[in-house]
Amino acid sequence: MLCAPDLAAQVKPTQPIVIEGLEAYRLNGADSALSVWVAGWAQADSGSRNALRESLRQVEAASGRFVGHDIVATAEAGSGFSRVFVVMRYESRPLFARFDVYRPESDWKLVAITWHTNANEVWPTELLLPRTR
Repeated sequence: MLCAPDLAAQVKPTQPIVIEGLEAYRLNGADSALSVWVAGWAQADSGSRNALRESLRQVEAASGRFVGHDIVATAEAGSGFSRVFVVMRYESRPLFARFDVYRPESDWKLVAITWHTNANEVWPTELLLPRTR
């Protein structure tokens, strides 16, 4: 019988592109973060970049300034794919995020970002259950 890994127990050092983008966001705003996160995306993805920018603008309008983040868990699938679960902290409420990163060769690339104000929309159930210590 195969068991899913305990994601909540897997808070490992995460892929640099996720952290670099989050720090750029905290220090210099959404455009700076997006420059880091979408650096490897094809020009054809400009619509996705604009959608992410608009989404962050709406979050900031409703939740205030981005003030920090917490890496909650990292799930790895092989040596070249990771899914990083993050609480993005704003002045009035959190945003729950999932970053999918891929390393085809030597550099990590962000391939998908999903976020929502409701953790149930973007995080697996096991991250939201109480843990026994």
